[in-house]
Amino acid sequence: NSPVLNESGRILLQEKGVMAMTPCGNGGLFQTLADHGILADLKCRNVSMVSVHACDNLLVRVADPMLLGHTLQVGAACGVKLVERLHHAEPVG
Repeated sequence: NSPVLNESGRILLQEKGVMAMTPCGNGGLFQTLADHGILADLKCRNVSMVSVHACDNLLVRVADPMLLGHTLQVGAACGVKLVERLHHAEPVG
């Protein structure tokens, strides 16, 4: 997380003496799972893989068998699927 800044670059306050902070976003998912004991619970249940995607991606294939299979086949710790932009201003991601 990082402080919320206004257009002038000044830190905004949530309340007196408390900085407003940005949400952790997708990058904070696994830390949050660890902090709340969920990763440990998954390990106890012998869960070896999880499928994670952004909630605003309408085209995502949840638990994509090709991506998960390839990730397993090559022995990678994680797999990532992305689409290349056609040009720098294309609004993807």
